[in-house]
Amino acid sequence: AAAAEAAAAAPPSGREASSSSPGGGASASSACSGCRLRGAMTRQGAGMEELRHAIAAVDALLEEARRELATKQLRERRAAFEELHGAIEKGNDEPALASAIVAARRAGVEQEDLQKAEDRLAELRALTPEERERRARAELEAKTKKEAYLLVKKDDADGLMALLDGLDESVRWQDWRDYAGRTMRRCAQELRASRAEKVLAARAQLPPPDRRP
Repeated sequence: AAAAEAAAAAPPSGREASSSSPGGGASASSACSGCRLRGAMTRQGAGMEELRHAIAAVDALLEEARRELATKQLRERRAAFEELHGAIEKGNDEPALASAIVAARRAGVEQEDLQKAEDRLAELRALTPEERERRARAELEAKTKKEAYLLVKKDDADGLMALLDGLDESVRWQDWRDYAGRTMRRCAQELRASRAEKVLAARAQLPPPDRRP
């Protein structure tokens, strides 16, 4: 009877543990390590060496879990950092910035980055309605300007014409400059974007370019 009880209390063999565990592999290993330690602690007659091996197995499993946790934390922190700086650069999206700050704080993003975002959020919340409107218009114009220069580079006359037609009358697109200080027409001339240049000349009520061979 004593032998039967000892056999029942003993941990299953590796093959039995793998077959009895639905997940197999790591699941069976973790269950086996925990059962072995529990058995060594509770079973009468368990030797010191058996207990030492059982503790070592659990320690190895815990170390693996810590590494996995550290990897997931790093991944989450990186994603939260990118989301935070994306919200800062976006400008006027107050809800997105507030949400990104919460996620970044939970993920353990550096305090310096959090402070920058919190300062930006405080600045947004302090804006008057008129200031918000002006800022929104400025950002929209900057985005439209970028699209316009891209159409010039593509020599997309139809797209450029549609963009100019959609501009508010208050927008002075003739005064736009790119990174090199060029107007759109000057950019079109240098890039030999003839179709775009004709559109710009017509819209600016300037004579069409003189193309000499």
